[in-house]
Parts: sequence; structure tokens; C-alpha cells
Amino acid sequence: METQGRSVIHLEIGQPDYDTPQNISLKGIQAIANGYTKYRSTAGIEELRAVIPAEDLAHIAAAAQAYDCWVLSDEIYTRIVFDGRSAPSIAALPGMAERTIIMDGFTKTYAMTGWRLGYGIMPEPLARKVQLLLTHTLGSTAHFTQIAGVEALVGTQAHVADMVAQYEPRRKPQGAFYVFPNVQSFGVSSAELANRLLEKGGVALLPGTAFGAFGEGFLRLSYANSIENIQEALRRITAVLGSGL
Repeated sequence: METQGRSVIHLEIGQPDYDTPQNISLKGIQAIANGYTKYRSTAGIEELRAVIPAEDLAHIAAAAQAYDCWVLSDEIYTRIVFDGRSAPSIAALPGMAERTIIMDGFTKTYAMTGWRLGYGIMPEPLARKVQLLLTHTLGSTAHFTQIAGVEALVGTQAHVADMVAQYEPRRKPQGAFYVFPNVQSFGVSSAELANRLLEKGGVALLPGTAFGAFGEGFLRLSYANSIENIQEALRRITAVLGSGL
């Protein structure tokens, strides 16, 4: 549609509308200039390896013990929370550390979506197996990218607070930067409604079913966009819905 000259407002992509902070980008550029462009260990450089203390690896939580299962905890938005809240990790609960895999990264908190840098926190025996898997499927993350990641963690965090403050007036949820409204009353599938909003209104968003069958009847909208674009998107959505679809 955009190649045909139509205006489309993007609310479907979970990408911060901020550039990677300058101190992080410059650290990555400097790393390239210094020759950090070779293969590295799949497990990552030492500075990026977040070790779980032995005291945290206690007993399995009741539910996990009953079903003998692992918990995969996606904590990519742990720093993007509002109303003075914190986002505690399930791994911190008694008995959960040895049954929890934390998946995190730099994409949301540090607006580094294009750097493709993430990490996992898990018990060391499993980490060795995951490293072996990644070695033969992905290879290793670029060295300079990892150096930029270290800068993201140890450098100034002022931009994180500023970004969250900018998101605050745009949001309704308590964390992340999405809303998941119930649209069942419109009488069409979430995929059909999303297509109509795109084709008739020029607003790109995702049907709830993009995240599984239980997402039917919902839409997912990202508000990681400017206030102006969000207001225009809402105007377009109102016009489409008001026209009776």
C-alpha cells in the first residue's frame, strides 16, 4: 500500500520510536574500528554473561514440581513499567530459579531492535546445552554488537527513564507498550477486522490470533509511536468503525 503512495500508520510493530542512544551506537562503531568483527564464543563475551547465585536455585515451585516442567519467562519489558511499579521475576520466587529460563534482550529498553542482541538466564547445565545448540544453528553474535550491549548495561540509564516517561501518557496498560482491546462486538473475526482497518483506514495493527487461537476477538496495537500518529490512527479507526465496516 505504501509503495502505491497510500499513508499507513504502523501500530503493529513493537519497535520503540527512538533511536539507539548515542553512547551505545558509538561504542559499537568504536568496536568495529578496533577490529572486533571476528567470531566469538556462542555463549557471549564474559561481560554479558547475568550468573544465578546458588542460593537462588532452591526447590521447585509447587505447580512446576507437580507437573515436572520448566518456566520460560519473557522479561524483555521488565524495565518498561509504569505508575512506579516494578516487574518482579518469577525466578526470584522460592524454588523457581532452577526451573526458570529468563529470556531478555536489549531491543525494547535500549531501542536496539536492529542490533539483534538478546540473552538468556538459566541453570548452567542447561546453558551449556543451549550454547551447543546455538553454535550449530546460529553461530555467534557479532563481537561489536556485544560490546555495544555492555555499554547499554553499564552506561547511563537516563534515557531509559526518559523513554518510559514519554510512553506514560500514551498508554493504558501497566507495562510494555501495547494494548489488547476486545473487539468481539463488531461481529467479524479479528483478522478480518485488522484487514479492513488497514485497507480502509490505512492503520496497520495485528489480530489477536497472530499470538494464538485464544487471541480471537482481540486486536494488538503498539503505542510506541508519536502522539500525533496515535491521534491520527484513532481518528482513522473511528471513521472505519463508524461507517459500519
